[in-house]
Amino acid sequence: MCVWRCLCSGQGMLNSLYQLTSRRCRRRGMRLEHVFFASVGALLIISFMAMAAFPSFEASTSRPAVVDKETPLVLDVSSRTTDRKYAKNSSCRFHNCFDILRCGLREDGKLGVHVYPASWKISGVDGSALFRPLSKQFVQLLEAIETSGYHEENPDEACLFVPAIDMLNANRLDDEMVNRALARLPQWGGGKNHLLFNFLPGKRPDYRTALELDSGEAVLAGAGFSSWTYRTGFDVSIPMYNLLTKVENVQHSYSKDRPLVLVITHGSFSSDHNAELESIVEGNPSNMVQLRRCEEAELHGNPRKVCSGGRVYEYPDILLQSMYCVIVRGLRLISTSLLDAMMMGCVPIVISDTYVLPFSEVLDWKRASLSISEQNIGQVPTIVQQIPRSAWRSMSKQAIFLYNSYMSSIKKIGLTSLRIIQDRVFDYDAYRYEDWNSPPRMMSTSDPDLIQQPPPLFIPLAPLQSTGFTALILTYDRIEILFKVITIISKTPSLAKIVVVWNNQEKGPPPEEKWPKVGKPMAVIRTTTNRLSNRFYPYDAINTEAVLNLDDDMYMVTADELEFGFQVWREFPDRLVGFPGRTHVWDEETRSWKYESEWTNEVSMVLTGAAFHHKFYSHAYTYMMPAAVRDWVDAHMNCEDIAMNFLTSAYTHEAAVKVTPRKHFKCPNCDKSIWNNTDHFQRRNDCLNYFVDIFGFMPLKTVDFRADPVLFRDHFPENLKRFPAVGEV
Repeated sequence: MCVWRCLCSGQGMLNSLYQLTSRRCRRRGMRLEHVFFASVGALLIISFMAMAAFPSFEASTSRPAVVDKETPLVLDVSSRTTDRKYAKNSSCRFHNCFDILRCGLREDGKLGVHVYPASWKISGVDGSALFRPLSKQFVQLLEAIETSGYHEENPDEACLFVPAIDMLNANRLDDEMVNRALARLPQWGGGKNHLLFNFLPGKRPDYRTALELDSGEAVLAGAGFSSWTYRTGFDVSIPMYNLLTKVENVQHSYSKDRPLVLVITHGSFSSDHNAELESIVEGNPSNMVQLRRCEEAELHGNPRKVCSGGRVYEYPDILLQSMYCVIVRGLRLISTSLLDAMMMGCVPIVISDTYVLPFSEVLDWKRASLSISEQNIGQVPTIVQQIPRSAWRSMSKQAIFLYNSYMSSIKKIGLTSLRIIQDRVFDYDAYRYEDWNSPPRMMSTSDPDLIQQPPPLFIPLAPLQSTGFTALILTYDRIEILFKVITIISKTPSLAKIVVVWNNQEKGPPPEEKWPKVGKPMAVIRTTTNRLSNRFYPYDAINTEAVLNLDDDMYMVTADELEFGFQVWREFPDRLVGFPGRTHVWDEETRSWKYESEWTNEVSMVLTGAAFHHKFYSHAYTYMMPAAVRDWVDAHMNCEDIAMNFLTSAYTHEAAVKVTPRKHFKCPNCDKSIWNNTDHFQRRNDCLNYFVDIFGFMPLKTVDFRADPVLFRDHFPENLKRFPAVGEV
């Protein structure tokens, strides 16, 4: 085993030996293949020597034997000696303590996470239970992982392992028993590729800032990390969560001034800051309040009541009336007040020099909070007064966005932690800065900051006729019907180029000589992953402002219809202009949005199986729209057209434009279309409501409007009509 590990992981040693032996062998006239075998032979000799010199090495590095699910883990509690061979490795970083070779790429592109069965009984030799029952929060965390796309039932296929041992609260732990339980886990192997969650680290009296267990090379997702205990790029800093103060459906309003400029949140402050805090409040009695725990017997210990100057306040409701909330280092580096403040839209002012903010690896906290050095605590009022109200409003909204997106529940905290680790492993598909930190610019139509945004990229009022449009066709393997569509659209006068996106990774496109000769430039792009969002990627091959998205079965459309559609798009270049129209309705019975495909005159969407849009929206869809929307589209292979309608309507606050009366375009004999799935329309309902949750509101607008060619229904000779071949139904 040792020899095999050396051969697999000792590439640096092999390279060094190769260089060393090659120099010696060349002097003796040996050929290169002899050099290679000489290097391998030297490595084998070194490995056998190491095994002889250190006979116990194999036992200390091999994984424990696999334990049957039904067999309880029996730990010998008669001895209290501590084996420190798995003590926390403080030098761990992602490159040296995480085995990325375990993380094979799954079909869904997600990290495989295996949760040890919680049904295992960890007991002592006398059969007594060693641990308390799992907390409600920990059960929620395990359920969130097991019901997510990350979950991997087979441990042999997993990249990451989560023990079903509740370590959220360090005060509930017997450290030695937990250490023994971890060491007996079947896949433990010194903690490599394991993830341990902890919300409350440290015990009295020293309140350490990280979980003090023999975690070895395990990744810690912990709250309250200091810069001294946080292993950068390896651990995950999570927020300190408090279910007792959580408020559902908080109504934030910026239409009236918040009466309190500053609130000092309650908690156990360190003695060296108490005097300064009291001095600040006394110097600003009209707009500053210092909240403390109530001392009255009937209120003491009630997390929903706080006191100041003889007055009792509802908590955290009082934070909704405050612009800034000062979070000061106490016995611990941070408290649950940080999340309370963000939840209520109160901008946190964090005064804790070494504290590592939650998810700071990916979140830009400068946009949602202020961090002030402890030695400058007396300057807080001056700093706050210099911040414009518009800047405060922006920070408040960003704090709310970060809270709602990543920290408002146990589930979101857990899945955000997994996403961060996934981005480390599969960095080529990692979320971008905008994905993590930028809420949709269209999140609230009643927000004055957003309504006055200029049109994106200064789209011209009437793009030039001469540039024409690019037809982008997404296809998989329907060659015959694809060629038919290409032949039809090539007759459109304003067509400048055809781009075929080949979405089949198992089968290549036909050879060049078999493609139809259409007299138009044509490019074929092979994708690396079968994703529906590939149709909206801003490919370099697109050289025009106008993009016509087409399905490969849209053979019933005519060249006249496409030409007319392009002319209408030139009148509305910031809108989605298409042929098949759909609408959405509100269902009072289910209290949800419903997707409608009935042939009515009302339209709120056009399907992107045949639709024009500005190429800017391809960029916005790929890089600016919330990543959760794209992930849903690609996971369900549906609703990319609804997502694009959401995007364009949210930017313009206008409805899409339907052209020509034709309502039927789809290929009736194309049995491989996703439209033929029985659950297709139910998924459309689901994604409609999911997108509303992500965007924060319903951006779609319903209109009773359609654009038809002049003389379309008039009884004129066909040769006098500019667009004679326009369908009726």
